[in-house]
Amino acid sequence: MALRLTYHPDFWIRGGDLYFRVEQTLFRVHSYFFTEESKYWEDELVGPAPRGNEVLKKGKDKKDPIVLKDEKPEEFAQFLWVFYNETFGDYSTATQDTWKVVIHFAGKWGFTEVMKLSLEHLQQDKTMGLVEQIQLYQENKVPKEYIYPLYVKLASRDELVGIEDACALGLETYVAVQQARELWGQAPGKPPYKSRIREGLGKQDIDSIVASTFNL
Repeated sequence: MALRLTYHPDFWIRGGDLYFRVEQTLFRVHSYFFTEESKYWEDELVGPAPRGNEVLKKGKDKKDPIVLKDEKPEEFAQFLWVFYNETFGDYSTATQDTWKVVIHFAGKWGFTEVMKLSLEHLQQDKTMGLVEQIQLYQENKVPKEYIYPLYVKLASRDELVGIEDACALGLETYVAVQQARELWGQAPGKPPYKSRIREGLGKQDIDSIVASTFNL
């Protein structure tokens, strides 16, 4: 039985030359945003063709769209909104959840500028917890220079990493955090088991310890 497909109400764009299918929803957009912003999609869509002579290798017909598996149409639409935002340069209406979705696609496909935009807005949002932020960045291939300050903050805070946070961080990150704390001589205090940085340790010392522990 053939799939009953529908056009996305916002992203079936007249003049678009690139077709995607996500579940049962079809998208028609401009390939320019994909080939110019993402090395992954440049290779997938046009390959090493000389500039100006690019011809799409796939996704150029609505009868044979590029199928995005394991994605949701509403989330792909949120990603596309970054390019087609009608209030140019103003992304103030986007929520934290929107940027989490956008950063997922940016990390998956190597949209460097979109990644930077997402991080800029996520860093302004003070409601996200430190561990949640680290987990999000790790899962979505965020550059190390953005994760590094978070590792420093986590490893140097008073509170020890609890079981729930350790599970969220993953074994490798959790062990590295504990090693960093040991290296700068933090000793567990009394309940609620806070700890403190060894006296005389400066910011450069702490940064150096974290960098070496996390191989940054």
